[in-house]
Amino acid sequence: MLNQSKVAILGTGTMGRALGKGMLSAGVLEPGRIHGTVKHQRELAQVRAQVSFEVSTDNDAAAAAADIILLCTKPRDAAGLLEGLSQSGALDHKPLLISIAAGISTAVLEAAAGGGLRVVRAMPNTPCLVGAGMIVLTPGGTATEQDLDCAEEIFDSLGRVLRLDEEHMDAVTGLSGSGPAFLYVIIEALS
Repeated sequence: MLNQSKVAILGTGTMGRALGKGMLSAGVLEPGRIHGTVKHQRELAQVRAQVSFEVSTDNDAAAAAADIILLCTKPRDAAGLLEGLSQSGALDHKPLLISIAAGISTAVLEAAAGGGLRVVRAMPNTPCLVGAGMIVLTPGGTATEQDLDCAEEIFDSLGRVLRLDEEHMDAVTGLSGSGPAFLYVIIEALS
């Protein structure tokens, strides 16, 4: 299913690039099926040099052409970006939205997108950058089992995947964000 989809990676920063590269290296998608975006024109050349898929600054065009949108922006930018996409009509075709924006609930994402979008919230961690991550998924109110399967197929290329109820996502976010840092402090103290 996923290999026939077009994917927009909105926010092709560190995790967005890791997701794109992971899908490509796992053979899940071909480069022509991925379109990444960056926020600023000044970032464009650098990101294009690091990936083998198209990258632009046009979120509307990328989202409008996508079957699946990977929302990889900073959390403070997520709702505003979705509201803008909804107002421009870029979400009218109702793509699947998979968000890695930490701390933003599926209900907030659904509302910002104007309602009617299937949303899956994901929390990857930094070891995903080397294919050894742990990713937790939770469905929004209208997401289907097939949507979760699709998200799992995307994140399988970056590590292990676990499905949890959304009530546990804040704890996972705290552990994923702070856990490695605490471990490094302990290792540093031991050395």
